Amino acid sequence: MRPTKRIAAVLLCAVLLFCALSGCGDANPADGGQSSGGLTPDGQLPELNVEKAYSSVPADAVILTIDGKDVTWQEFFYFLNYYINYVKQSAGDNLTDWLAEVSSGRTYFDAVMSSALDQRIYMAAVEATAKEAGVYNETAAAEYADNVLAEAKASYDSEEEFNQALKDNYETLDLFRSFAESTYYQNAAYTALFGDRGSKLTDEDVAEQTADENYMMAKHILLMTVYTDENGETITRNDAEKAEILAKAQELLDQLNDCPPEEFPELFDTLMKEYSEDPGSQQYFPDGYLFKEGDMVTEFYEACKSLEIGEHSGIVETSYGYHIIYRIPLNYDEVPSAYSAYKAYGYDYYTLRYITSQKMMSSILNALAGKVDCQMNEEFADVAFINYFI
Repeated sequence: MRPTKRIAAVLLCAVLLFCALSGCGDANPADGGQSSGGLTPDGQLPELNVEKAYSSVPADAVILTIDGKDVTWQEFFYFLNYYINYVKQSAGDNLTDWLAEVSSGRTYFDAVMSSALDQRIYMAAVEATAKEAGVYNETAAAEYADNVLAEAKASYDSEEEFNQALKDNYETLDLFRSFAESTYYQNAAYTALFGDRGSKLTDEDVAEQTADENYMMAKHILLMTVYTDENGETITRNDAEKAEILAKAQELLDQLNDCPPEEFPELFDTLMKEYSEDPGSQQYFPDGYLFKEGDMVTEFYEACKSLEIGEHSGIVETSYGYHIIYRIPLNYDEVPSAYSAYKAYGYDYYTLRYITSQKMMSSILNALAGKVDCQMNEEFADVAFINYFI
């Protein structure tokens, strides 16, 4: 397989981590006046002629300026092509007309144009953030880009194949390096502001930032009243079986109720490890689930919400079975249950502290993106860019 998408990997790690969607002020290009060529009789545009569009404007033509820096058609077209492919993959079979409205007056092509502009603004915001954080270092960024470039070339069979991959993605070596440098500045700024994976955030910082989300944390003992048969169907046990399970749950609850407070945490853990039938908590969340409303089944959430920290519930029935819930103090270095897939794949660093630091970084970038001076070149200010693709 020819891995041309590897070229975009450097950009992706910047684009998808903290996506700034700020708009480009007066620089938004015209979106009307489509020509009829390439349209179906009913006015639909099922395909975009990417190669025609690329050759419609000289590669070195300055399309816009961002904070005084020229953005050429070559650079801007890379982003256009990237988001065209992104929209194609995201929309799939639903994309039959690039002129179709996807949200209040915005067409699929409008989304491509807006995303291309926003992404270039975002890169400027990353640079501005690095400067404000005191980590803007052109030499270090260039060295980082050298290393990324060397690794990228090494992943291909030859330099010619690498260069062809660049060409296939409408990318240049300079663009590749600028994406790598942007990644360096983003990582450097993030680490300077928040530490490695958010380590500079105190518990108080995380609590303040997540106060509106009302996180809770709890352990539980679950005795299941359902099982999966050989056909993968979920089967509910009969009344007699459920009665036996309930009696066992009551027996465990009696032990907990009779336990001295100072011994309760240890006993709960012992019983949980021995009897709980929740594979998720046993394997991935032995220290408890960290969750907010909507992350757990309603009965579990409401029962936990009614408890003070350190209290345990009676027997709580859900569609899974009978639970005994023990509410515990928040641990901001735990992975929230909504992100359990990350933990299942070994990404234990995706903690609430880390997630919070990401959101804070995103807010900083969005704020700075809103201050970026983005101006469309007069020659292209009234151009309906979609005409290039028809």
